[in-house]
Amino acid sequence: EVSQTITKLKTEQQNNEKKEIRSVNGKELVFTNLSKIYWPKEGYTKGDLINYYDAVSEFMLPHIKDRPLSLHRFPEGIKGENFYQKDVSDIAPKWAKTVTVRAGEEHKKVCYLVGKDKATLLYMANLGSIEIHSWASRYNHLKKPDYMVMDLDPEAISFDHVVEAAQVIHRILDEAKIPNFCKTSGARGLHIYVPLKPNYSYGRVRQFSEIIANLAEQKLPKITSMLRLPEKRQRKVYFDTLQNHFGATMVAPYS
Repeated sequence: EVSQTITKLKTEQQNNEKKEIRSVNGKELVFTNLSKIYWPKEGYTKGDLINYYDAVSEFMLPHIKDRPLSLHRFPEGIKGENFYQKDVSDIAPKWAKTVTVRAGEEHKKVCYLVGKDKATLLYMANLGSIEIHSWASRYNHLKKPDYMVMDLDPEAISFDHVVEAAQVIHRILDEAKIPNFCKTSGARGLHIYVPLKPNYSYGRVRQFSEIIANLAEQKLPKITSMLRLPEKRQRKVYFDTLQNHFGATMVAPYS
């Protein structure tokens, strides 16, 4: 009986160490498995992931606010099995902002979580969402994006050439007095963002991105390409303009 009691106390202690209840934006959030190792090499835990998103929330939230979100979840950490989740109809808390739209090739109804506040951000982190991806449009004007994005994806070519291609696009846009901003893609490339008023369809925005990409390719024909098939653009930087379509998501800044 004593042995069973000790075992029970140890189990309760472990459970208490892994769970934390916090009030965020007036919502009660239950954080679980905080001591679980998410980055084995560095020793970072799920708790560190949540604390990171807490720390950057002030800077990140303006970029995802009011946008439908797609979650890239790693419940066993960065080295474990992972999956993308768009539909949150079965798991979203009652206080969460959601929007249901028909998106994707099959045009199925999908209930997306919408970027709202720190509580929403930390709720996603507690689901093991190491990456958070957002739409280019907001829920109140879903079919009209408020930024254009160009994805620079290298295929067996050094990152120096990605930077070179980005600088050429930067000069083209600057000459036209079009504001533009660059961020890392989270993988091997770069993303270039152009903020827009939500006055144009995704189709029009994609056409605009293709014009810019064509101009850049003319200046760097040896190291850039707009061909989609990887085998046809080996040792080149691919200008991916197809990300500018309804329902597409890109990894959010600070993710």
